[in-house]
Amino acid sequence: MTQPESDWEVWRSDWRADTGPLPDARTMEREARRVRHAAAAEVALALAAVGGLAAALLHTPSRHDVVRAAAVASLIALALALRLLQRRSAPLADQPTAPYVDLSLRASARQLRAICFAWMVVALELVFLVPWWIDGFRAHRGALTAPVVFATWWLPVLLLGGFLAWTFRLRRRLREEAARLEELRAELRP
Repeated sequence: MTQPESDWEVWRSDWRADTGPLPDARTMEREARRVRHAAAAEVALALAAVGGLAAALLHTPSRHDVVRAAAVASLIALALALRLLQRRSAPLADQPTAPYVDLSLRASARQLRAICFAWMVVALELVFLVPWWIDGFRAHRGALTAPVVFATWWLPVLLLGGFLAWTFRLRRRLREEAARLEELRAELRP
């Protein structure tokens, strides 16, 4: 029966293995920066969504709006907490090419999950906004160009639409990048 290798022997064999050249330091830093920016963007999105709910309640603090906003804010907080628990930071530096490609693929997968998180936050935000807008149209009938209507309806619609368009473009780019990384991984594996 053979003895299991010690950690030192495993590390030494990995170090001596012919796994190809190390990736470019600038590429590794760019990848690490992308992962950090994605994490910061998730937190910023959740804070902006909850801030939007608070701003809406300043305009119309009715009881049913407060209850709906509290439920949506709680769900956003829960989704953010779960998302942050899922996030596992993997060091990108000092990795041979094949493990670096694997880490890059995992980072792309995390970013794709972050996009799904963003869509979930937008959907939760709409759970609050759509009934709120319906009530607002009843109150501000005939004043679709008034500043209050612009700030509480047109601006959020434009921001949400622009944000969703950006996430769809980012998702397409990440999928293309993941496909290229998959091809590279296939080339690196014997």
